Amino acid sequence: MATISILLLKHSRKVAQSEQCATTFLTNVQTSAHAIILVNRRVDCSAWNIAKWYKGTHLSGGIMKLSEKIVQEYVRLNQGTSGYNYKQGLEDMEKLNLMNITKNDVEEIIKPFLYEWGGMRRVLDRGEHLTWEEDLAAQIHEVSNELQGFKQQYLRKVNLAKHESDIKRCYGSFKEAVGRVAAAKVLHFVCPNFFPPWDTKIAEAAKGERNQKVKEYSAEDYYMFMQQVQTFIKKRSIIPKLANHYKKSEVKIADECLWMATQRPFYLFF
Repeated sequence: MATISILLLKHSRKVAQSEQCATTFLTNVQTSAHAIILVNRRVDCSAWNIAKWYKGTHLSGGIMKLSEKIVQEYVRLNQGTSGYNYKQGLEDMEKLNLMNITKNDVEEIIKPFLYEWGGMRRVLDRGEHLTWEEDLAAQIHEVSNELQGFKQQYLRKVNLAKHESDIKRCYGSFKEAVGRVAAAKVLHFVCPNFFPPWDTKIAEAAKGERNQKVKEYSAEDYYMFMQQVQTFIKKRSIIPKLANHYKKSEVKIADECLWMATQRPFYLFF
């Protein structure tokens, strides 16, 4: 299964006629500072097909090193792009008692996070979300036991299958209160080491790299996205290093990379 993280080789519409051609192409790409995959599945012998062959060759170690350099660059570029104090917000959120959370708590701590960092003002100001602060407080209280357990977990280390039903319940509960995108962002805010946030572009890109077909933005869709992000983190030793360097969770580092990759996919070209 292709992973959502691979944006590694500059796409070529030229047909690769042989393994020798592919080897030459990939060897040259490794030395390029602007290497990135832009998959075009309409081309039978595209860079995508070359990359699949490439994974089985002795050159695959080089592609992973290139992948990690791109992750490092995307994360570096993302620093300081928001005026919201993310770290302070997490500290304030950590102080809340989830079992006794109130509408006022949501308005003072979660609302600024969603509006300023999450970009959810336009969505949550719509008529169908007029009571979202109160609704979210009620839903957090409803799944507080599950959330309290997830706050102690690290996505890279956990066996997700053991927690599948609880993950889906938490996402579905929050989705009911604040919608499909804000739900994942609040989950991340409450449990920053475990739940990855997403937006529409990241969710669509992740879906495109899976073989399974599920309902968009459903609890199953989010659970499968978590599996993908976990794989992304596990396969790249650079992520824990970046997390330590920037004093952020591994999940946040992964999110910053995926956000830059989907928001500015041509950045490495120019």
